[in-house]
Amino acid sequence: AKNEVIALGIKQENAQADVNTKENKLASFVPEKGELEDNIAKYANYLNEALDTYRQFADEMDAQKQAAWDRDKENIENRAAFEKDQLRLAAEKGLLTTEQYNHRALILEKKKIRDTNAIAKKQFEAKKKADQRNAILEGLAKAAQAFATTVGQLGLPAGLPAGIAAAAAVAAQTAIAVSAISQREYSPLKFAAGGKVNG
Repeated sequence: AKNEVIALGIKQENAQADVNTKENKLASFVPEKGELEDNIAKYANYLNEALDTYRQFADEMDAQKQAAWDRDKENIENRAAFEKDQLRLAAEKGLLTTEQYNHRALILEKKKIRDTNAIAKKQFEAKKKADQRNAILEGLAKAAQAFATTVGQLGLPAGLPAGIAAAAAVAAQTAIAVSAISQREYSPLKFAAGGKVNG
């Protein structure tokens, strides 16, 4: 019976040693709270830097497109002014009656407004897409930061569900912002008898 008690004691010591070994292995995989917080914060910062770089590149591309469209609108305005001057000169030389002049001037003005609207709508849609993209990028950065901060403060495993919840809350706010942006609608210039008016 004494041998059985000794054997049982040895088994218990071995089992405790096995548990201690497994706990030590687990502890080696899970970094200390401060180290974990630093690592998560570092990766969140890397993500933020990558998103900022992409946003700057995309914003620059958008600015170049907008500038090209502004030049197109300016060309439309200049062409319309030139054509109206030619029309006025023809009327002054007696080549057009007042009625003919007014009719052709009306056609020119409507064409100018139609062409300007076509470009302005492109600008509006591009701006809307850029605003949506920037809202999503900002939301990603904030969600990563919320996750990193929460998990870093609470540690693992307790911080994981709380970090996911914090990131989900930011994602929901981002979805609301993107939805609001997508509801924007273009309001074209309209032609009135006295000239163009804003729509």
